[in-house]
Amino acid sequence: MSSTPPYQSKLIPHQKEIFHMWYNERATLKTIQAFLYEKSVKISLSALSRFIKRRQLRSDPHGATKAKPKRSEQNNRNKALSELEKLMHQNPL
Repeated sequence: MSSTPPYQSKLIPHQKEIFHMWYNERATLKTIQAFLYEKSVKISLSALSRFIKRRQLRSDPHGATKAKPKRSEQNNRNKALSELEKLMHQNPL
């Protein structure tokens, strides 16, 4: 087992493989833990979970963060809705 510099996770050399397994293969933490054990990396499930959580925003290509619409898009929607409401009031069914 190789030594890592202070404050550097021993999972960093395997980060790409971990995230591929987690996001693409949807592997469980136990499966990833077993994979790492085969590579002589002993890690607890909680430490593995924390590693993924801390880096998920930077590493997840399928992130669930949805971009907010631009102000101009919001203004256009608001204008369209107000025009629709006016038309509905003019021509009641």
